[in-house]
Amino acid sequence: MCTHQLADFLSQREPERPFDHIADQDLPTLLEPIDDLVRRRNEVSHGVIDDIISTDLLKDRCYFLSSYCEALYQVMVQELLKYQVLCKEVQFLGKPIVVYNDSIACFESNKCDVAVGNILAADTGDPMTPFRFSPIMSIEVNHESFPELHVSENTQFGIKVSFKATDGFNYYVLPDGIV
Repeated sequence: MCTHQLADFLSQREPERPFDHIADQDLPTLLEPIDDLVRRRNEVSHGVIDDIISTDLLKDRCYFLSSYCEALYQVMVQELLKYQVLCKEVQFLGKPIVVYNDSIACFESNKCDVAVGNILAADTGDPMTPFRFSPIMSIEVNHESFPELHVSENTQFGIKVSFKATDGFNYYVLPDGIV
């Protein structure tokens, strides 16, 4: 898996090469900037300073490292979500009745508690990106906004999120602080 930021960085370095799927044998070459920074740090810490890298190259390496760390974070969050959706505090909403504008998923439930700010996670079924998720931006029932909703009888409601929602995903409400 390669996040957009890392893929953009790598594409700038080698525009002719596709970075959406990276073969294992290509990893040493792609991670060379990190290895070079580690090698230089070790040399400097032992008093060996052969050459000083330019500020532009150092900035480039820092941007690469930042992009790489963001990609690692995204991979870890995807792995974490596989287990988090199994927690008893997580509410399973299932598939939505309908999705509007790729961002408003409408559900029907007779028992759930949701609030603006909770995380809505969608199980995509895609092994490369198993989940999409974002904080719930708004909740509506019959075109009336609510900061939170405590459903105890059959109720239809809409939840707005920032990711591209579809009606083919199963959805989960995660309490604050899980992701």
